[in-house]
Amino acid sequence: MVVVGNVGIDTDGFLHSLTELIDGLREEGHFTSNVDYVGQAGGYTSRGFAALDRPTSFIGHVGEDVFGAWVPSEVVGDGIDLTGLGIDPAGTARSVNLVGVDGSRINFYDGRGHRDLTVDPELVAELFAGAGLAFDPDDEYLRDFLEGADVLFVSSAHHLNPAPMLKRLVRRSGEAMVEQTNAALQSV
Repeated sequence: MVVVGNVGIDTDGFLHSLTELIDGLREEGHFTSNVDYVGQAGGYTSRGFAALDRPTSFIGHVGEDVFGAWVPSEVVGDGIDLTGLGIDPAGTARSVNLVGVDGSRINFYDGRGHRDLTVDPELVAELFAGAGLAFDPDDEYLRDFLEGADVLFVSSAHHLNPAPMLKRLVRRSGEAMVEQTNAALQSV
C-alpha cells in the first residue's frame, strides 16, 4: 500500500457532556480530557494498513519542528516506509478537535503548506511500483479490487450526504455492510 496525504498531530479534547459541545464556543473555560497523537488522514490510513500487516509506504510532509520529529518516531515501530516523507517549510499540520460524548466533533484544522507542496516524481514512481491503489469506484481498472475486497475503508468526511457514494460502492463491490455512525445517514 502507498498512502498519500497529510500526516500531523491531532489534539482531541474529549468533552464530558453534549451541552459542552453545543455551547462550547460561547464559554471561555471547560474541563476536558486531552489527547495528542499522530493523526490526519495519511497518518490514520498508513497506520491502519500497517496494523493489518500490509507493506505500507507513506508519501507526505511534516515540518522541521518538534511535531515533525514526533511523527516518524511514532510510526517507525509500525513498519511504515517513510522514504516519501518530505519537509513542509510551514511546519507540521495540526488538528484540534472538540469531541462530544456522542462522538460528534468540531474540527479546527491547520494544514500548513500542504496545498503548495510537491514530491520528487522519480521517488514517487519507485514507491508506486507494484502497489495497488483504490480511488474512483467507477474506474474499470479497479473493478477486480472492489469486487474482490473483503473490506473497503471509506471516509465520508467531505460528503454532506455520503449515501450516493456508498450506493456506488455497494453497486460496484456487491454485498456491503454499513455501520451507521452519522445520524443524518438514514439508509444506503
